[in-house]
This record gives sequence, structure tokens and C-alpha cells, in this order.
Amino acid sequence: MAVDLSSLRGSEITDRFHLTAVVSVGTTATLIDGVERSSGRAVTVRVLDPALCSDPDFAGRFSAALEPARALEHPNIAEVLATGIVSTSRGEAGYVITEALTGGSLRDLLDRGRLLSPSQALTLGLDICRALHLAHSRGLVHTELTPSKIMFGEEGRARLVDLGLADLLGRSAWREPSSLDNHVVRYSAPEQALGRVPAPAIDIYALGLVLVEAVTGSVPFDAGSTVATLAQRVDRLMPASADLGPLAAVLEHAARPEADERWTAEEFHHALVALAPRLPRPEALPLATRTIAGRMTAEIAAAEPSRGRSAPDPSDSGVTGASSHDSSTGSATDADAVAEAPRGRRRPPWLLPLASGSTVVLAALLVRLLLVTPIHVVPDLRGVSEAEAVNTITPFGWVTERLLDRSDEVPTPGGIISTSPAAGAELAEGEPFIYVVSEGPTLRAVPDTTGSLVTDAEAALATIGLTSFVEPVHDESVPVDLVVDWVATDDPTVVAGTPVEPGTAVTLRVSIGPAPRTVPDLSGLLAGPARARLVDLGLVFAEVEGDFDDEVEAGVIVSQVPEAGDPVERGTTVTVTVSRGPDVVVFPTLAEGVIFADARATLIEAGFEVELVLGAVDAIVSEVLIDGVPPEEDGVYPRGTRVDIVAV
Repeated sequence: MAVDLSSLRGSEITDRFHLTAVVSVGTTATLIDGVERSSGRAVTVRVLDPALCSDPDFAGRFSAALEPARALEHPNIAEVLATGIVSTSRGEAGYVITEALTGGSLRDLLDRGRLLSPSQALTLGLDICRALHLAHSRGLVHTELTPSKIMFGEEGRARLVDLGLADLLGRSAWREPSSLDNHVVRYSAPEQALGRVPAPAIDIYALGLVLVEAVTGSVPFDAGSTVATLAQRVDRLMPASADLGPLAAVLEHAARPEADERWTAEEFHHALVALAPRLPRPEALPLATRTIAGRMTAEIAAAEPSRGRSAPDPSDSGVTGASSHDSSTGSATDADAVAEAPRGRRRPPWLLPLASGSTVVLAALLVRLLLVTPIHVVPDLRGVSEAEAVNTITPFGWVTERLLDRSDEVPTPGGIISTSPAAGAELAEGEPFIYVVSEGPTLRAVPDTTGSLVTDAEAALATIGLTSFVEPVHDESVPVDLVVDWVATDDPTVVAGTPVEPGTAVTLRVSIGPAPRTVPDLSGLLAGPARARLVDLGLVFAEVEGDFDDEVEAGVIVSQVPEAGDPVERGTTVTVTVSRGPDVVVFPTLAEGVIFADARATLIEAGFEVELVLGAVDAIVSEVLIDGVPPEEDGVYPRGTRVDIVAV
């Protein structure tokens, strides 16, 4: 948790900056409004959490990281006025003092539900590309370019903030990516997820995603968690969005998964410049400007001693001492003068005379240009081949720049899409002239037709100019006429959202239902194993009782319908006939003293044939034989076995 620095209100850092109000306390830093005493200029003081500065070598690393950033001077990079180490009640902490940016951040704008038009996003992209071009040329990589790192001044101009600081604080965190907050990872390049050394290309990737979110309201590949988000973007092209309009192709190029395929900051800038004529003039951003509490007021002026004041007592505030890289020196300003100092940046005393002199010089140069430099009318080169266009404009002496883009209106590669200035404009020799050459028609994002009706899938592909072929396939789970999956016919690496040229062939694999089954041979199997085989094949088992069979034991399958080898659909019923085995009967128990007539009736009912070999019908049975041998009690015999009886 960040240190509570609310006690710093009314304190000073290096006698140059007066702290007026704590704005916010975050997990890594405390933001404080302040004022530069000598000019009355509002500043923002960022004091890092002392826990982040506890390493013995932090001061050295802090200085090494911030000094190059502080040396940058660019209208689209937040001006760093001073850096150093300040002592707090919780230990030493690094601080960075920058110009106050009261227009808020791009994150603030998006969180208020305000999206940018493609024209506004293009203008913002130009500003940040210029900032990145300078930073990258000086060996600096931002490493954490998010909407929160793009802030606006009171006049509405965008600035890139935290150059140097973001890299310093982020390096240790990237050693364990799963510990990073998802709001940072949402804009991280694939190579950061793979642990590679930060390079300028990661800033280009991040800026591409930031601009996509600024227009559409969503970040590509955001999976909701750090690990999932990092995994989503490795080896995947950014899906195009219709909301981006002409920006889509430029931003897709910036957010390529392979770092060496992305624009440089300069190339990104040129691509946006070439695109500008195709978009309407942007409206001003709806910024909510924050009033800086504690500009130089009477209260501060009253606390300001007159010139020659003694150094402040550290015990009077939460700041117990500070060292700074701020090299400003000189006497303090008069309290009254300080109190009346204007807000914002003070105009240097030499600026007004210089501006007046420059106006005269520029006017003279302009007159000379109009009188001496030839002017030519820009011809209409739209649709003309590049070779013909170059031959046409070469005599005009313009400084030409060639850019590449795609266009459905000029789909032939090598044709001229547009020029800047446009046809009919007047352009003097030596002036810059940009022409955009077609790389072919606008790429189409392949839609995911999986699970769609084949007719709907074909229509969706035809609508964006793609060709479809249907490949019938058997599938166990996908209903008939639905798309099981698809593949780009000539490039199996294409996935949903991949930009492809019109005319690209897509093969739709469409379900024709489950594959037919071949009925297995079940003869000789018992019913249980036979049922299991049919269930495994998706067939239904049915059983009927067959005849007695002296050769086949009971329960064994003797026949089936359909027959073995027949092709059938899944779910077909296979009916099997099961043998009842041999037809046998059990020899019954005959009562003691039974007469022949009763014994014969009992045996015939049990399934035997009876023969009286000796005696009378009403005589008592004295002997019973089967094949000359007395039968076994409860013995089993084939039905119809002959029983010989003697009755006396």
C-alpha cells in the first residue's frame, strides 16, 4: 500500500516547488498538486511508494532511468521538471515532478463512456507516434503504453507520460507475468508474454490496441485475466472491426503478432497521414478539465519569506529532506510577484520580439516563394499505375513520399489510391507530395461460420467477397446441414478474424449426419457381449427366442437381422435370435405302488414315451427302465425318450 503523504501539504521540495494538495493515493505512487515558486506554474508531483524504493541500488537505477526521459523536449511528451529522492516517515522515496496536465487521461475519457471517432483516434495516434519516434530514437521504450499514460493539457494537446518510470517499475514485475494487473497486460505485446527484452515494437503494438479501444470501446484479445490475456494474443492477428473504418488496416499492421512485421513509429505516423484525407475533420475531444487546487495563492505568498529567506525547517512538514536532479538556481521571487504569477507556462521575455521578427522574415520568404518558385496543379492520378504517376509528377520538382495501402476502389496492385494534396490543388516545387499505392483490395476478416446453416455460411462469405466450397462430412454430434468446421482452402493457418483478400476460397465442412455402421457378425455370441458390441456402434439390440437346437446351447445367437456386413444408419435396431438349446425333460418321481395306467399318464405329461413290456394296465408297476437301465430320479433326458415298464 502506498505511503500516506497527506502530511506533505504545505511542504516544499528543493525550495523550488510548493506542495498544495494530495490528489490521489495509489498502489505505486501518491499524486500531489504543487506550484513552482518562481513562475507560479502548476505542477504534478508523483512520489513513489517507499516500498518500491527499498533496494540499496534504487537511487542509481532511478537516476539512470529518469535522466534520459528528462532530457526529451517534445510537445507530445510530458515535460519533466525535476526528479530526485525525498525522505518520508516510511523511508526514502523517488519523486518525479512534471507539468500539470489538467485535461485528464484517455482512460478518464473512456471511463466516462466517451469513444473517439476514427478521425479523433487518427489525430491522437499522430501525436503519440511523434512522441514515440523521438523516444525510440533516443533508445527509450515506454513498455507500458495504456490509455492512462496518455494525458491532455488544459489546451487539449496529448502528452505521453511516465517515460522511463514505467520501464523502471515494470521490469521486476514482468519476471512473474501472472502477478501483473490485467489492465496493464491488456495492451502488452506477445513478445512481452514470452519474456523478451523490451523493444520499440511493443510500444507500437500497445498504441494500436489503445486506438482500437478508443474507437470501439473494447480491447482485442482481452480474456479477463492476466494469464489468459497473454495467451490469447501469441501468434494471432488482430481481428478487424467495422467501427474502425479506414483505420482498420493501419491498426492491424501496428498490432501484428510478429514484432518485425509492425510499423516503426515513423512508418505508423506516415500511414496515418496518408489515411487522413479519407476521414472527415475531427471534432475537439470532450475533455473534462480539472482545476488545480493550490495555484499560487495569497496563502502561499503569505508563507513565502522575503528575499534572502532562511532554509525551511524540515520538522515543519512530512518531508525530512530531499535531493534533486533539478539544476535550477537563483534567488527566490518576491512574494507579491509570485502571488500574481500567471497560470501555466510563463512566456519567456525574448519570445515576443523574436516572434515579431520571424513574422517579417516568413512574410518575405513567402513573397519570394510566390514570385520565384513555380507552382503546379496536382493532376488526378487516381487509378493510374505508379510508373505512369511518377513519370507525370517528376517534372514538377515535388518532394515525393510513397505510402502503401489497400483499397476496394483501386484493387489493382500498383495503382494510385489517393494523393495529398488531392487533385486540383496547387503545389509549389520543393513542397512535399504524398501518393498512396494500392497493395490490392481491402482485406476481409474471415467470419467464423462454425455451427451455422450451410446456406447462411455461404451467404456470409459471399457478402464480403469470399468464395465457398462445401465438403460433406459425417459427424456424430453436429446436425445435418450445419457447418462442422472450415478451412481456408489455400492456407490452413487462417483463423476467424484473419484478414484475407477477396476471392479467397473457404472450404465449409458440412455435416451429413453420423457415418453409416457395418453390422457386426454376432452369431455364436451370448446376448450380453452382443448387446455391448451394438451399443458401442450406436446400434440398438433386440432379442427374440429361437427354437430348440440339439447342436447349440441355450442363450447363444443363431441368427440376426440385418445380416452381418450390412451398412445401416446409427440407431438401427439389430434383432438377434437366441437358441433355446436341446429339448430335454426331467424324469418325474413315481409314487410307490402306482399302477401302470397312472404311471404312463405322468410320464407322457412329462414328455416321455411309455411302453408296457410285461403285465396288465391295471397292475402295479414293478420295474421302470430306460435303455435297459433304471432312470435317475430327476434325471434329464431328451424329450420323447422311451420308458419301458413291467407291471405285475
